Amino acid sequence: MAAKRYNPHSAPDPEQWLAEEDSEQLDRVMRAHRKQGLDASQLKAHALFHTIVENQIAMGDATPVPEAMDRLMAEGLDRHEAIHAVASKLTKHLWDILRVETQPSDDLHEAYFNAVRQLTAKEWLGS
Repeated sequence: MAAKRYNPHSAPDPEQWLAEEDSEQLDRVMRAHRKQGLDASQLKAHALFHTIVENQIAMGDATPVPEAMDRLMAEGLDRHEAIHAVASKLTKHLWDILRVETQPSDDLHEAYFNAVRQLTAKEWLGS
């Protein structure tokens, strides 16, 4: 059976995506980005953030990410750029978690969700 392909410009089927093992998702994203010539030293981290954002999109209303993706694309970003924009907020969120000496709190998660809700294409393009 041929390996499934990942294209950041088109959404994978949410049920099929979430049914895959995390390692399968990551491998698919890494293969797609390797073909695009992404620097090997950054490939795995880059693919990991793509995978997390794709999972949040596939989860539907459980996170504000699908709505943010729609908004960002309506504001002119392509789907791949919108994933990167959301991933920029995810990166900050994870950095904040690493800096906190206790377990991540609901407040930290809500701060991430609020940042995603407020994210605009203009902000992303200006960063």
